[in-house]
Amino acid sequence: MAACILLLSSCLKEKKDMDDFRPDVSIRSQSSIRLFNFYIASPLNVMVNNVPLTSFGSQGGTPIGLSLFPKGAWSTSENGSPFVIPMSLLDKNGRARVQLKTAFKDLLDTVLEHSYSKPIDFYVTSDGALRILPRQNTPPASPDHFRLRIIHLGQANDPFGLGRPMTLTYADGSLVHNALTGIAAGTNSEYIEIPYGAYQFKLFSGGGTSPDFEKQLAEYPMVPLYDGCAPGVIQPQQGISPKLRTFKPGGVYCIIVTDAYQGYWDCSRFNPVSFRLNSYRVVTEYDPGVNYSYARMHAVNALPGKSIHVKVDGTELGSELPYVGSQFTGKPILADYRIFVQGEHHVEASDDKGRVLAAATIKLYPYDNHTIWVHEKPDGTTGLLFAANDMTGSIYMDEYLPNPDNSRPGPDDGTNGLGRLATIPYVSQSRFLNLSPDLPYATFMGDHNMLPNHQPETSIYGATVNLASGLLPEKNPYILYLGVKFASFSATNFFYPVVPGARLVPDQIRVYRSSLSPVGVPGELLPQVVPLQVRRAYTANPRMYLENTAPIMENGVYSVALVGRTYRAGTQQEKARIIIIKHNN
Repeated sequence: MAACILLLSSCLKEKKDMDDFRPDVSIRSQSSIRLFNFYIASPLNVMVNNVPLTSFGSQGGTPIGLSLFPKGAWSTSENGSPFVIPMSLLDKNGRARVQLKTAFKDLLDTVLEHSYSKPIDFYVTSDGALRILPRQNTPPASPDHFRLRIIHLGQANDPFGLGRPMTLTYADGSLVHNALTGIAAGTNSEYIEIPYGAYQFKLFSGGGTSPDFEKQLAEYPMVPLYDGCAPGVIQPQQGISPKLRTFKPGGVYCIIVTDAYQGYWDCSRFNPVSFRLNSYRVVTEYDPGVNYSYARMHAVNALPGKSIHVKVDGTELGSELPYVGSQFTGKPILADYRIFVQGEHHVEASDDKGRVLAAATIKLYPYDNHTIWVHEKPDGTTGLLFAANDMTGSIYMDEYLPNPDNSRPGPDDGTNGLGRLATIPYVSQSRFLNLSPDLPYATFMGDHNMLPNHQPETSIYGATVNLASGLLPEKNPYILYLGVKFASFSATNFFYPVVPGARLVPDQIRVYRSSLSPVGVPGELLPQVVPLQVRRAYTANPRMYLENTAPIMENGVYSVALVGRTYRAGTQQEKARIIIIKHNN
């Protein structure tokens, strides 16, 4: 387990900030001047109207500067490390002379003007230039939506062919909106509104309304694919998995394409090579703050051979729901969510004749994400199972890391739990469910081996072993696999387990009839249940990949369920089978 914690804390974990008692300039009056840093060559020193805001290589710094730049320098980050110039730093005419320097040269010296009526964002690009774009702080018209646009600041003549007009898709390659297609270099799209939630947007260069799936852009800090042993061959840019992000209701975001030098190695692994390449970042233009209002739910019909209707507070949740076992074709079924206001809600499932089969009340809290599983219970009646889906990719660790800037464990005084929280940005996680009414206990196995879920708890197999029919596991509900933070040319190397030395992602997932006896696990293999083919089941759209570029599994949040009757199936359609639901788009 120590090895697990070491790996998590070394490169793939995003640690949460601890308390910081520096003066907070955010409570002061702020100007309309906001700057983003996309200069990745080195950290920058910042001076505004002759007031140094960074340390300029010394150990000191002004209180206002340390509040803006706690580490004494302005470094780039995934979101561009934005900062807003406080009004107190402007001159009497509302202007700010901004000087940016590296350790070796003066980078920029310009005057920016404050205007509340015309707020402006300034982007420091990788070549040290300043790009100017007006911003809109107007929240979306629908409070449960967010606004999104594309800004293309990248180069048109990218050496890997990533400079053509940009098109945004969902994780399965389907277009997000016509307004977000064909965005040429030096331009930006209009804003569109999308229901809030967890998304894995993908950005492609070229293709317009039909994206070129061989020209996918990497999301910084990931890098485009390059094979140092075939330097003259432009590799297909595929299989690059972006982060799963939750976009807040009421927020305003943009996807910014920028170019920068990216470093690689040649075939000998001794000589570095570099290229100026386009990649993108997801930037928050307006943060609406904490979501106090909205949650999401969707329903899945696991009643063998029946079609049903699900209503929430008397309103139908989507259209008629066919049996999920008849819908499954080997690839993940995308959850169809609806947004609800927090509070108590009455859920009702009925058959196609309007007869109520089951009813229950659920209390929703902000950001809740629930699946309503309508299933047959062992006694033959219909049940409603509410499964909460964790869209954060977070786990709690055995060791306490008090300092977010390093990975050294320390004593836990019990006052701040954030030191035990690890967020895994490129995670693939799966919840397993036994919804077969005539299988008392089910155990899921990967290639006839246990599926470790790598959670720091005693019952590490609680997510997959002896799952009772119609019940959720009490502990450790998820299997977690990590995606490496860099893009690998070898698709088979993309996903690794959390624990070094553990097995890679299996080829197949099988189900066994197990029991609570000491020798009851894994139990009897159920040959009548077709194994789940992992590579196919965890890939939303195989047409997005060439044969050698498809990842073993796409990252995201999934539910894997055994549905149907294991022994008492009256028809072929009612027979037990393993299905998979994907909870993010």
